Amino acid sequence: MGESMYRRYLDGDDAGLYEIIKEYRDPLVLFLTGVTGDTESAEECAEETFFILAAKRPRFGGGSSFKTWLYAIAKNAAYKEIKRRLHKTEMTDDVAYDAELEASVIKGERERIVASALKKLPKDYREALYLRYVEDMPNGDVARVMKKNKKQIENLLARAKTALRQELTREGFTYENL
Repeated sequence: MGESMYRRYLDGDDAGLYEIIKEYRDPLVLFLTGVTGDTESAEECAEETFFILAAKRPRFGGGSSFKTWLYAIAKNAAYKEIKRRLHKTEMTDDVAYDAELEASVIKGERERIVASALKKLPKDYREALYLRYVEDMPNGDVARVMKKNKKQIENLLARAKTALRQELTREGFTYENL
């Protein structure tokens, strides 16, 4: 679906790019929030991703799904933003802001507990779980986005699920409730 929209854009139909933005912007910002640590940077990185598509018009080779390719571009943009921030200023820990953001986005007690537990996991665990289970990407696509091989992703997901289960238990959430 995204591939055909992008192809239309490359062929001169600007509506193709608008459709890509409409389709992928919100889930991309959610993913990038996990990578960058805040929504404002995530939105900037999403804009940068769409700017790259519009201005640089990178070639989509078809070696993965369009979504996987787009998320890889976005993740690279996020890493550049993080590096830029590290060089410009020291990063601050804005835990209260993140908690307010999560509370406004995630509804219901179960989701809040799961989100809280996820936040305590290492970044690679959160990223792999998000791509696999929220974005419903196959392990091979998750591997491409995270620049790992499929076996590494399988191992990472197994460790991430175990860590999440342990964290949920610590917070008083019984696994059967999932």
